[in-house]
Amino acid sequence: MKETIDINRATVPNRMHMLDLGITKYLLEFTREYLQQKVSAKAVKEMDHRLCAIP
Repeated sequence: MKETIDINRATVPNRMHMLDLGITKYLLEFTREYLQQKVSAKAVKEMDHRLCAIP
């Protein structure tokens, strides 16, 4: 029988490592700029609103 992997538990250290490297900040900045150029300012405001809601 094949063992299943809990992806949420497996990625927690990787998230902390990404934060330490600054990758998360870069991804957020890239996504914000992309939304502003390709979608709309409203999409950027929605992203900002959702990020502020994260505890």
